[in-house]
Amino acid sequence: MFLKDNVEWLDFLKLRASYGSTGNRGVSRYQTLAKLLSTPSYVFGEGGSTTLGQYISTMANYNLGWETTTGVNVGLDFTVLNSFLSGTIEYYENNTDGIIYNIELPRLTGFGSVATNIGKVHNKGIETTLTARWIRSGNFQWETTVNYARNRDKIVSILGPDKNGVEKDFIANGLFIGQPPGVVYNYEIIGMWQLEDKKSGVIPNGFLPGTEKISDLNGDGKYDATNDRKILGYTAPAYRISVANRLNYKNLGLYVMVNSIQGGKNYYMGDDSPYSSGAWSLEEQLKYSNVPKGAWDYWMPENPNARYRRLDAPSALNPRLYSQRNFIRLQDVSLSYAFDKQLSSKLHLDGLSVFATGKNLVTITKWRGWDPETGQGFAPSIPFMREYSFGVNIEL
Repeated sequence: MFLKDNVEWLDFLKLRASYGSTGNRGVSRYQTLAKLLSTPSYVFGEGGSTTLGQYISTMANYNLGWETTTGVNVGLDFTVLNSFLSGTIEYYENNTDGIIYNIELPRLTGFGSVATNIGKVHNKGIETTLTARWIRSGNFQWETTVNYARNRDKIVSILGPDKNGVEKDFIANGLFIGQPPGVVYNYEIIGMWQLEDKKSGVIPNGFLPGTEKISDLNGDGKYDATNDRKILGYTAPAYRISVANRLNYKNLGLYVMVNSIQGGKNYYMGDDSPYSSGAWSLEEQLKYSNVPKGAWDYWMPENPNARYRRLDAPSALNPRLYSQRNFIRLQDVSLSYAFDKQLSSKLHLDGLSVFATGKNLVTITKWRGWDPETGQGFAPSIPFMREYSFGVNIEL
């Protein structure tokens, strides 16, 4: 009552907070058990019947438990200036223990991986929703809603300290202490080897003119996966933002929503290399024949400053090329008209309206692959589709 009576511009204010722990099963039924599969295995004699054999397809882990997340959430709800502006601001911070993760196993065990409770992840973020009611006259209303979300993950622990008290990264699974789970860990491409480099004899073994030149991080003049890879960025977004406008004039309504995901400095990365790990075959050329115009900026002697390597042969290491998937998209547009109640009554209806909608109409991005939101490069897939719909709503 004190704020309401003494702050004229404040209509409503609510502070809320919560703290607690929740469990997440994280696995499907029977996933912790060893499974038996059958397959045709042996034929007894010429013309004999095939006998089915059984084998264990998954390794059991009877110690697998639930993930546990303990966190705090603080929120603020408010309305000000005679309901002109309202919104919600939330901050959360969580710690998740016993994360269920498929750990890769040596193939000599007979299994590729096993689900295991490992590590601890710290997670924090902020989510904000603001709504401004610009015009609220009798026949015309216009309001805008902005949503913003930012989240950060950090791996606190993986397998725990070793006998020397040091906890190491789990590079084989792309997990690094102090980094988020979605890490882009690869060689850093700094250019292309050229014909002049071959003549001068500076191209290292395993590389050709037209293949990627990579950073020698430890300066030993050699290139290997252990010493010359680094964290190039992260696959998670830096932030998400959307802006929705809703306008109504008498019986006519318009809704327009623009959605965007941005990567900031080095977030929201994806592999947009338009080739496989080997040479570029004729079959692959046919598969990728619908690649957008201008994407085939590949190296040739007459195109030395190309973005992509030569198509006929990769280097021994075949590094991948990554870029950000930032985009702004006209996500949703909807136009509707509601007929007067008099007309509806004459037709013995409670309500009658028509509408036309369009989704995913325009996407502005520098990403060279398919839909930037999926992170898929030029791999064969179904392109991102625009949607149009028209209809009639009848209320009886």
